[in-house]
Amino acid sequence: MMKPELYFSGSYTIDLSQIKAIKKDYDTVTIIFELKTRAEFGINPFTETEEIILVSETPVSTMPYSSTDSMNAYYDEVVVAWKEYLIENS
Repeated sequence: MMKPELYFSGSYTIDLSQIKAIKKDYDTVTIIFELKTRAEFGINPFTETEEIILVSETPVSTMPYSSTDSMNAYYDEVVVAWKEYLIENS
């Protein structure tokens, strides 16, 4: 399993290790992230440590934009970060 690495841009955060695919939907001006799993952080009551808790398998996360230009700019930025992450962790 790859180590989690959070990617921040504005108010949006995504774990690069969970991305399976990144797509653009020009009809709705939305970036679609297909994720390996959806996980949340929570405190394990037995160990009192923060852990990732699996919520569901193969979810989709969407990020709408007000313009095609801003969607394309963010898409290019996050794809570069994701590819760098994959190279560093392969």
